[in-house]
Amino acid sequence: MRDFQAKRRIKRVLNSWPMVILLIVLNLLLFRSNIQLYGKESYTAKNEALAKKEYDDVVAREKALSSDITRLSSSEGIDLELRRKFQVVKPGEEAVVIVATPATSTKPELEEKPGFWQNIKSFLSLQAGLV
Repeated sequence: MRDFQAKRRIKRVLNSWPMVILLIVLNLLLFRSNIQLYGKESYTAKNEALAKKEYDDVVAREKALSSDITRLSSSEGIDLELRRKFQVVKPGEEAVVIVATPATSTKPELEEKPGFWQNIKSFLSLQAGLV
């Protein structure tokens, strides 16, 4: 009998208002911590994407620089780079400057559209010619 009364007492304590309030507060605290973790996770994901983009940019820049280094390691590459940057020629060579001819107007000629009065005049002249 005492065992039955003890079980009843435990159920009464678990179903009491103070216990319900305690469980609600505990759930709110857990919910708040989950929301904070979600914010940190999204911030970390954004930073990870930014870091990956920067890493890819650095790798691409490294490849471009290494190809420039291999190109400039030969005498032909150095010669081409000097010609490109400083527009110099070797002794005995001549520089040729090509000047483009002025381009003709690429805009189509605009047609003058008849105004309101010209439309009325042409309409009346057509009507006068039919009579």
